Amino acid sequence: MSIEVAVGLLSGKSATVRADPDEDLGTLKRRAQTALGVGRGRLVGPSGSILNEFEPIRRTRLQDGDFLTLHINKVQVRGANKAFSGILGDGSVVAWGSADDGGDGSVVEAELKNVQQIQATAFAFAAVVGDGSVVSWGAVHLGGDSSAVQDKLKNVQQIQACDSAFAAILADGSVVTWGSAHDGGDSSAVEAELKNVQQIQASSGAFAAILGDGSVVTWGDVDLGGDSSAVQDKLKNVQQIQANSAAFAAILGDGSVVTWGDADNGGVCSAVQDQLRNVQQIQVTDNAFAAILLDGSVVAWGYFYCGGDSRAVQEQLKNVRQIQASAAAFAAMLDNGSAVTWGAAEHGGDSSEVQAELKNVQQIHANYRAFAAVLGDGSVVTWGAAGYGGDSSAVQGQLHNVQQIQANHHAFAAILCDGSVVTWGRCSHGGDSSAVQAQLRNVERIQASKDAFAAILADGSVLSWGHAYHGGDSSAMQATALQVAGPRCSFHSACARKRPEPQLLRLGAEPLEALKDLGLEPGPGLSHWLGPQPWPNHHRGFALVRGGEILAATRAALTSQYPACLAELSPAWEETPPAREYLCFFQFNLARDSDLSRSDGNRVRETLMGEVLHSIQRQHPRPKCIVLAPLKGFVPWLLEVRGHELLLTLGFDPSLASLMSRVLTAAGSAEELDLNLSFVDSDGDLVHFFCAVDDGFSQMRMRINSEASRRVRRLRSAGEDSLVVLLEDGSPLQVVAPRSSVEDGSLTRIQEVARGLGMLPVSMKKPLCTLCESFLASRKDGQCPDEEASFHFKHGAMLSSLHWWGDESAQGLRRSCGLLAGYLYEPGMMKQNAEDYAKGLLPFLPERQFTLVPLLSSFSEVQGAVRKWQLDPFFPHGPPLGDGGLDFGAGPTAIEDAHVHTSALGNSTVA
Repeated sequence: MSIEVAVGLLSGKSATVRADPDEDLGTLKRRAQTALGVGRGRLVGPSGSILNEFEPIRRTRLQDGDFLTLHINKVQVRGANKAFSGILGDGSVVAWGSADDGGDGSVVEAELKNVQQIQATAFAFAAVVGDGSVVSWGAVHLGGDSSAVQDKLKNVQQIQACDSAFAAILADGSVVTWGSAHDGGDSSAVEAELKNVQQIQASSGAFAAILGDGSVVTWGDVDLGGDSSAVQDKLKNVQQIQANSAAFAAILGDGSVVTWGDADNGGVCSAVQDQLRNVQQIQVTDNAFAAILLDGSVVAWGYFYCGGDSRAVQEQLKNVRQIQASAAAFAAMLDNGSAVTWGAAEHGGDSSEVQAELKNVQQIHANYRAFAAVLGDGSVVTWGAAGYGGDSSAVQGQLHNVQQIQANHHAFAAILCDGSVVTWGRCSHGGDSSAVQAQLRNVERIQASKDAFAAILADGSVLSWGHAYHGGDSSAMQATALQVAGPRCSFHSACARKRPEPQLLRLGAEPLEALKDLGLEPGPGLSHWLGPQPWPNHHRGFALVRGGEILAATRAALTSQYPACLAELSPAWEETPPAREYLCFFQFNLARDSDLSRSDGNRVRETLMGEVLHSIQRQHPRPKCIVLAPLKGFVPWLLEVRGHELLLTLGFDPSLASLMSRVLTAAGSAEELDLNLSFVDSDGDLVHFFCAVDDGFSQMRMRINSEASRRVRRLRSAGEDSLVVLLEDGSPLQVVAPRSSVEDGSLTRIQEVARGLGMLPVSMKKPLCTLCESFLASRKDGQCPDEEASFHFKHGAMLSSLHWWGDESAQGLRRSCGLLAGYLYEPGMMKQNAEDYAKGLLPFLPERQFTLVPLLSSFSEVQGAVRKWQLDPFFPHGPPLGDGGLDFGAGPTAIEDAHVHTSALGNSTVA
């Protein structure tokens, strides 16, 4: 016999629902949700207790005619870098976006009940459940796994997060941490001091806790503010703390300020210390601070380029009521409704073009490189980088009666008074909401991940758009969301899931284990390249994957000194670059056996460059980016234009032109590269030289007696009967052949094959680099004949350097004679460089005093561009190491420079 109960909302609306005693309470609840037209909530019984929806009605004390209450909480959405998670009305959680970065909570779904709040690192989520425990998921080494401290996570009151770690404050004032140990996930060193904690603030890789007595405890990366010992005696009566990417600033009870962390990023404020009095609030860019004083004036410090120097507008900074910040610029709202900006112009630090429009400003919002101001009449004024939303002209006619604005990294989304939404900025990253525009009605709130938006509507439904795999596509969990959330709490997406797009993962100190934990199996080549585990803690890594396929991996070594090998790699500077000139070197190749299309390949390059730079920019202001890339079309071009004849035209010695002729003859003939020679050397060892094909390219190998053969990286003559050989493991050997092998031409044959494989003598360095400059300056159908070079020039790079023996892989030697090109991306010059390239010019690094060379009819114009190469012909980067990387002599402190190597599956890469 069925029973009939009334179910009501707190608003007073109710409905009568019938259920069978053998059914569970969940079925009754879903019928009530349908009848009331609401999303999922919690059923509260007549006695006021929450009912267990999995319990059969027969086992409850419900009677016919009872009145139940359906409690519905507002949907809450939290964004990480590449994923979203949402708390539904009944306290359950749904997640979407990059599965490895928190977009898949299925593993902990059963634990995500009665969730009260969610916090996020860049790549993981942590939820506080009703009983005070914590559930975490996402990138395992970056906060997604709290199992090691699960027994301590009880009575949690709040959680704070940096980029890769969490810190939870318990009811007794103690703190529990997890995630990246180096970045604050391990607080054991200060555990005894973390008592009666009131609040916690975080930089990108460190934490600072204010205790009940006003003192401060810090931990995490010492270079990012994790060590406050130098100012500990000053940290008393602290009222609040603000942090940028690498430094902290504490406001004391008397209105003064104490700072610590990276000096260049504002960790030292001695230059303005006397001005920091009666400070009311502090705002930050990534690398600078700006304080509003009681009288409405402003004091700024930190890296000058990122807003740390406000002297140019100091006279205008009066009666300031609020400051907003992009990554490298500030915008201050004054009491008179105007705005004043300073910092990096390309990040919105120059608003001169729209200054006349900035009147009666009510709100200012910022993303990474642009600002948007809401005026009193509901219109919007934007400035900064056009591609990031600094240009809203395309939607200006729609921006009326704007109530609020949300920003992600690349775009803006404005909610109008009628609940509709207008978006602008980078289309693929949230600036284009056309796919869900018809559904964007009655929008109450918008949340953002780095590259996507999620709008919460009045009926509790959620709409997402932007980068498909960074949270803009929730289609993978729509069915689940509809079942969980009820008929009026659904999830929609601007993107249909088609072919998977590459995803970028951040790797910890043990990248091989991290990849395996994620179900990704690196092949032997990548495993060897990643080297011994664990990495030093000053190394950073990335892996680009699609589905179960690893497309590429990068390794960044952040060093404390400008190493000699980098000085050699970048001959644009005669000496060590000026202090605080940051360089980011990295090289990559796409996996030859992957299914990447050309557009995918471009996306791989852009993603790798963008992610690596973004990671380094959090610690270092305005790094210069030099991409080291192979020149795959160079040798084919030499064959086509008869490079040996060009050398004669350029005035080089005829013997070098003759050598080039023999090299090109061998490079163009498979027969010329056939080799299988053996002899007994002067030590009595049987030495065998032969050629083998690996990954489609011939390589020379050498075997001694019965040992395993090893690839020959370099070879040169050391006399009539002697060869010096550098093997793949970095071992240099000298081989003295018998007289018979000299007389029968065996040694000469070995050297000829080596040259045909691209192993050229040092005498060819100058002519080959000159020819390479000519190659890059030439045009085919209006483009540089090298596809990768054309890609970089189109995107605003300039040629900064050529690296002799930069790519010693079999492919690199055969396709480019081992040369690598360095492409410099210099902020402020990229637009001009791209325009110059479109006009047929070749952008060169200004310090090199190169001229922009038009399409060449003769090559005499580039003779003056010959480089002054001073590298040792065998070890231009220093002795090779077993881990496949370069030892820059760096420790984990005083990080200044970055050198990044990238390897792709299926390719041997230069050590």
